[in-house]
Parts: sequence; structure tokens; C-alpha cells
Amino acid sequence: MGGHLNAALEITPNLEPLFGTRDENLRLMEDSLGVRIDLRSDAVHVKGPDEAVARVRGIFQDFEALRRQGINLHNGELNGMLRLVVADPATSLRSLADAGKQRSAGAHAYRHCKQREKG
Repeated sequence: MGGHLNAALEITPNLEPLFGTRDENLRLMEDSLGVRIDLRSDAVHVKGPDEAVARVRGIFQDFEALRRQGINLHNGELNGMLRLVVADPATSLRSLADAGKQRSAGAHAYRHCKQREKG
């Protein structure tokens, strides 16, 4: 049986989209992972079972890493991705974003080939 952890996650610039409209994404993480998330002026405080807190930390880290790569996820898309992430420990925000990039790159290449066939 794992212990309980209380972690303070850094508030980075442009983190707000991760919270969701009226903090719905934070509530999704709380309800699905069994954690308590408190937004404070200095940090985002997460309290709960070790593994669940680690998963929330991973979501925040992935969101920041994607933002630094120029990938800005917004509410409808982000909420759908978070639902998959909290449901499956093997799924991460980064892996879903990478899969999405590959799909859109594939669709772009397909359209480009079709246009060349016509031309």
C-alpha cells in the first residue's frame, strides 16, 4: 500500500488552459485520480496517494513541455485528452499530442499527394 504525498507544482507561464473552464480539468483530475488540487499564489498543491500525485505531476510536466515545443492545447481538445490520460496510466498527454501530430502530418501528406496527382 502506497503512502500519501503532498506536492507543490510550479506555476509556469500560460498554465491556465490546463485548469480548464471553471477549473473543470482540475476537477476531472481530482475525481478520477483521487487527489486534492489547491491553486495557491505560489504553486499548485496536490495531495493524495503517491502514484496519483505522480500522475498529476506528469500531466503538468507534459503540458509545459508541449507548450515549450509550440503545441498549445486548448479546452475542448485538452479535456478530451485528459479524460484518456486519467483513465489509463500508460497514456500521457505528450504521447497523445505526438500521435495527433503524426495523424495530421499523415493527412497533410495525403492531401499533398492528391493535389500533385490532379496537377
